[in-house]
Amino acid sequence: MVAAEDLTLPDGATFTVPDGFTVQDDGDGNTALVKDDLAIIVLASDAKSPDDAKKNS
Repeated sequence: MVAAEDLTLPDGATFTVPDGFTVQDDGDGNTALVKDDLAIIVLASDAKSPDDAKKNS
């Protein structure tokens, strides 16, 4: 678990981690931003659009 301000995902996308969140990475490209009882989950996917992602769920 690391605290960070800027995060780069395996696909090269970058964003700023909100204040107070810690970053947890499972090694497979899936990332969780965690603060108290709140989690923001970023799942690894090669989907090119939201519709493509829905097809894979």
